[in-house]
Amino acid sequence: MEKAELRRMFSAQPDQFYNVQVLRNMGFERRQCPKCKGWFWSMGKETCGDTNCEGAYRFIGGRDLGWDFLQAVEKWEKFFEKHKHKVVEPYPIVAKWRPDLFFVIASIADFQPWVLKGIAEPPANPLVVSQPCLRFNDLDNVGRTGRHLTQFFMGGQHAFNLRDYWMNETLGFGARFLMEELKIPQEELTYKEDVWAGGGNFGPCIEAFAHGLEIVNHVFMQFEDTPDGNYKPMDMRVVDTGWGLERVAWYASAKPNTYEAIFPNVAKLRRDLKLEVDWEGQAKFWREIGLYDVSEGAHMPEWVRKELDRMQPLMGLYTILDHTRALAFALADGAIPSNVGGGYNLRNLLRRSFTINRKHKFGLSVADLIKEHAKYMGKRFKNLRELPDVDDIVKLEEQRYDETRTNGRKLVLNLLETGKLKSKLVELYESHGMDPETVAQLATEKGQKVEVPEDFYIKLKEKGKGGDKETVEVDRHLPETEPLFHKIPVSEEFEALVTWSQGKELVLDQSNFYPTSGGQDHDTGMLTWGKEGKAKVVKVSKEGKAILHRLDKEAPAVGTRVKGRVDVVRRMDLARHHTAVHVVNGAAVKVLGSHIWQAGANKTTERARLDITHYKAVTPAEMREIEKVANQVVLENHKVRKMEMNRTAAEQKFGFRIYQGGAVPGAKLNIIHIPGHDAEACGGTHVDYTGEIGLIKLAGASRIQDGVVRLELIAGMRSLEKMWKLEDTLNDAAVEAKTEPQDLAKAVRKLTIRVKSLTKGGGAGTEGIKLQGKVGDVQWGVVDMPFKLMENSAQRILKDTGNKAVVLVNREGGVVAVSTGEISALKLAQQICAKLGGDAGGNEKLARGGGREPDKAEQVLGKLF
Repeated sequence: MEKAELRRMFSAQPDQFYNVQVLRNMGFERRQCPKCKGWFWSMGKETCGDTNCEGAYRFIGGRDLGWDFLQAVEKWEKFFEKHKHKVVEPYPIVAKWRPDLFFVIASIADFQPWVLKGIAEPPANPLVVSQPCLRFNDLDNVGRTGRHLTQFFMGGQHAFNLRDYWMNETLGFGARFLMEELKIPQEELTYKEDVWAGGGNFGPCIEAFAHGLEIVNHVFMQFEDTPDGNYKPMDMRVVDTGWGLERVAWYASAKPNTYEAIFPNVAKLRRDLKLEVDWEGQAKFWREIGLYDVSEGAHMPEWVRKELDRMQPLMGLYTILDHTRALAFALADGAIPSNVGGGYNLRNLLRRSFTINRKHKFGLSVADLIKEHAKYMGKRFKNLRELPDVDDIVKLEEQRYDETRTNGRKLVLNLLETGKLKSKLVELYESHGMDPETVAQLATEKGQKVEVPEDFYIKLKEKGKGGDKETVEVDRHLPETEPLFHKIPVSEEFEALVTWSQGKELVLDQSNFYPTSGGQDHDTGMLTWGKEGKAKVVKVSKEGKAILHRLDKEAPAVGTRVKGRVDVVRRMDLARHHTAVHVVNGAAVKVLGSHIWQAGANKTTERARLDITHYKAVTPAEMREIEKVANQVVLENHKVRKMEMNRTAAEQKFGFRIYQGGAVPGAKLNIIHIPGHDAEACGGTHVDYTGEIGLIKLAGASRIQDGVVRLELIAGMRSLEKMWKLEDTLNDAAVEAKTEPQDLAKAVRKLTIRVKSLTKGGGAGTEGIKLQGKVGDVQWGVVDMPFKLMENSAQRILKDTGNKAVVLVNREGGVVAVSTGEISALKLAQQICAKLGGDAGGNEKLARGGGREPDKAEQVLGKLF
């Protein structure tokens, strides 16, 4: 159902959908707003209290309660704690437990989908959470309207399926906080009826206003859409009240805008940057600027537009402070700037900050601002106490920004000449880092005008979470298989019943064979049945809740009892590599920083790979340190603890780093815990002690995409085999260089110097070359020399001998002919190459070519000359 239709339906039945006896008891009456026509509750106020209907933020300049932002958060939390709500720690701003979100956008996201589906228990009930959120749909309004933010805190007031906690209880707690803590007179409050809908769920909501500012939205999720276009009550009804904690702080301070209320360093920065503001003279502007939201396309009076233009530097400062606070929270939770997924949005924030900083010549350090936010906010939000290397990240991003802009500037000038600039603004920004303001400035310098839409950034398509497309598989409704691989030893024979069979495939009622999943390859082994029945298990996969076994011959019929044995050697190779991935991931966090998260993994019997989030290439020194830390964990022989835990209990004990492999379904999680090093939710197979992994060797590191580095690793006997191969290669190279392995580097350096000398034309150029023949004025020889050195050597011979032409052929069939011009070098080379099964090109003085039959070189040259 459409939201407008729901609003009409709910408003027509207020006793059913807005049963607010608590407001009636306080003396509130239901009215219809003459301006917006919405229904609301008040004690005599004529309008609903919405900013547009009220006409201004009328609390600005009122009573200052003396709270800064963190004090406002503390007041809010303590109030609800005193009234029997559990204060839970905020969830990370990066929603690793969600398969559909990159960043948390509302406090209810903490509990979706698992709690709302009844799969997991909430951490408390009722509860409140001061949840940091990130949204990117209002970038053009940030810094300008006085209230918009990219990163904000939603004070979630939640109750899940509680009979004695619904609309009246929720509104009652909210009214007490507004009146007792924020000191808002009861007659100044208004409660506006509305509807909330999203994700197939909906319900009534009641927004609380005071003096034109919405402070809290009480949402009551209780219905869900049905396939026939109707609706039904949800199995779990939820109180989803969202408090704007910045708005609580703003109202408490009565300052001109939210930025002055929540950023403790803003006043000092204004003074340092000499941004003078006449707060008293501009009071009308700050009270009314909130009416002119860019995304709403509101008409703006000329006097407001002039003030807005005049205060661009101040609003630029506000924007930078907003963006750097957002970056502080995102970086602390492991997100990094890149050109994919949520990283794209972070790069966008950084580049907007760089642009504004340069435009107004602020000279601010973006990295320092991020760290200042972390220092202040870290007093309450513990995750901000440990940041990655912010200086390094920002420096690298600014270098990339400058490189992109240099290339983009050339493109802008070209588009100006062709008249195609206006249609390319989005492409210039996204692909070349050219913000529309800079593009407009360049156009002005060239005598042209480019109009930049006020809502440019809002209209930019928000980039979604990157990843592979999901493969849609046909569900054959196969019978469920009970997995045994976490319950019995790999070496133990198991018995099972065939519950489905077709061709060479079958399903068992229980199985110890691990199917390909979570990036780990499948087990193999043997099934036997009856007196002579026997088949190899060659492939194992998952289909729904079934484990599908593929055999090397026709599968036994349904109802047959079979015995199964897993290939122990293969399983242990897989288990070593899988546990090694966990160990290396933990080591990478310790060496590279807390921003490291697993972005993907694959484990086979031969090797494993681990993709990690990192903003630059991993150096050889860092690789060695990761190896050192990982192998120290192996040597310490920790017990690998494998436990099944309730989801909520696991999150509370180990934190959200358990979701290294992404969102994991189910009420219970398999936790793999290496004490003091790593804990992850993982369904794969693992060794029992880290010492069983054996030597861990990193075989390579490469950037596979922006913001992701791939580590290749080998464990156990495979790592020894790798070392043996490297030793053999080293010994062979030493033999070729006629030296000992320990002196090979010295021999290579000497050879490199010699090659460079020959390449540049230094030296005699004929040393070591045996010329085998001369006919008339043409000298020739078959040489043991790289092709790229032959030309220089041939020229030297031509000069030193006084011949008219020189022809050299190497052992690979490469041919070079040089001449004074009196004899055609091209004809000589073509003639020789033709006999060798190839061809040549060049001119009368120089020709190059080659043939496919180099073994014939001496014979061919001997006959020709």
